[in-house]
Formats: sequence, structure tokens, C-alpha cells
Amino acid sequence: RARSFLPQAWLDQTSRITQVVIVGAFVSMWAVLTLGLIRQACLRALLSYHGWLYLPPRKTSYTVMAWGFVVQLLNGPTPSMFSFQRCLPRLPLPPLSKTIDDFLRSMQPILDKSEMEDLQKKAKVFQSEVGPECQRILWLKSWWASNYVTDWWEKYVYLMG
Repeated sequence: RARSFLPQAWLDQTSRITQVVIVGAFVSMWAVLTLGLIRQACLRALLSYHGWLYLPPRKTSYTVMAWGFVVQLLNGPTPSMFSFQRCLPRLPLPPLSKTIDDFLRSMQPILDKSEMEDLQKKAKVFQSEVGPECQRILWLKSWWASNYVTDWWEKYVYLMG
């Protein structure tokens, strides 16, 4: 049946054993990749569970114990440092207006009234001119990278300071 998918010229030039080995290698690679993606999706769903956060201290439930068992089963007994990195859910991208409001609220205690008014004017200009383009770039990066902040943070804040 697999022979119907292969080119006839290739079938004529290679031996039966070589054909079986090559097709077997492709099928094996496909199976390993598929199982890896299924494992990653299952871990992502499991790591999105937050029920254990709401339990009283030093109290465990059967649900949390089953959750931990399945996570350990899917990842193995000794996970490496970043083994869950690709399985974590993406960071949500807050709306531009919320980001600007949070920024202004955080600056209010350290600025006097005139500086705060000036900053609010600049924030309105940013929100109407440059902000939407920056938000669009961040939205695209949030789909491309697992964490849309980390690399810029490391490059421009952590390493420059």
C-alpha cells in the first residue's frame, strides 16, 4: 500500500530491503514527532491547572495527587532544568490601554502633579500614535516566542544595567 505513494523510478532502482528501511525510518520519525507533540500538548494542558493553589496549606486532594502523578509520568522521574519550558502556556498579552493605565498608576507616587500631567499627555500621544504598532509587534511575537518579554529584558535591561 505504501508503494502507491512512492515514485515508480525509485521503486525500480532500489532493493526491497532498502525500501523497507527508508519507509520505516520515515514512519518512525513521524511517530516520534507526533508522540512528542501529543506529550507537549498534554503537559501544556496539565500545567494550566491551578486548582492546587486554592487548597489550604499542607492539605492535598486526590485530584492534585493524580495531577502530579500524570505530570511526573509524562515528564519522567528526574526532569531537567528547562524541560517544561516549551509546555508552559503562553503569556497573555494585556491590552494597550491596561498597560498604559498600570504604568501611569505606578508612576503616580514618585512624580509631582505637573510631571504626572505631562506624563499623561505623553501617554495619550503614545496610545494614539506609536502604541498600536508596538502592540501589534508584541502580539506577533507572543505567537512566535514562548515568552515575548524575556529576550528583550535580558538584552536591554538586565545586561545593559
